[in-house]
Amino acid sequence: YFQTYDMGRNALAANGMHGSVLHLAAASGAGMTVATVLSPVWVIKTRLQIQTNVDAIGRDGKAIRNYTGAWDAFKGIVREEGVRGLYRGLSASYLGVTEGAAHFMMYQGLKTEAKERGFTVTPFWSFCMAAVCKLVASAATYPHEVIRTRLRDRVAMSDPDGPRYRGLVHAFRRVAEEEGVRGLYAGMGPHLLRVVPNAALLFCVMEVLLGGQI
Repeated sequence: YFQTYDMGRNALAANGMHGSVLHLAAASGAGMTVATVLSPVWVIKTRLQIQTNVDAIGRDGKAIRNYTGAWDAFKGIVREEGVRGLYRGLSASYLGVTEGAAHFMMYQGLKTEAKERGFTVTPFWSFCMAAVCKLVASAATYPHEVIRTRLRDRVAMSDPDGPRYRGLVHAFRRVAEEEGVRGLYAGMGPHLLRVVPNAALLFCVMEVLLGGQI
């Protein structure tokens, strides 16, 4: 991600773009590239995470066999849904690009402001700033995580009345109507416990390795 972001930032800077717009555009481009390339991996991971030990029953009354592993999941998705199945929920992933973009933009803004005020951004403060920015960005954009998972749910696709979620907008509306706004934030606590320390540590290490040139 950082390499893609850096390449995009350099290319945009060479064309006269700078400031917050530069970081926003570079982070968005990097995020969309990574989301597209790694979508099959994330779809398989999600399918394996949410399947239960008991085979579900499909709309035709037949059991939906559990995947036995990543390779079995890959073959099953391609066989049953085509290559397109490996990109389910990609629209929600693109929407989630706003999280990474906002994180980078806020971090760069804080870093620039600190330097202008003569404050030395040590690895510790880099960790703290990255953590705060990731917390705000993740909390503000979290619903896309729920929607992306719902769109990739194999059982929901086999609902007797048709796919439970027919697309990004329909999924948002259905979750909000059936579960309330609270449903759009289901699981946010564990998610923040994972992504905030991870992002903070990553930014801290990268700042050290790159000499403060993130």
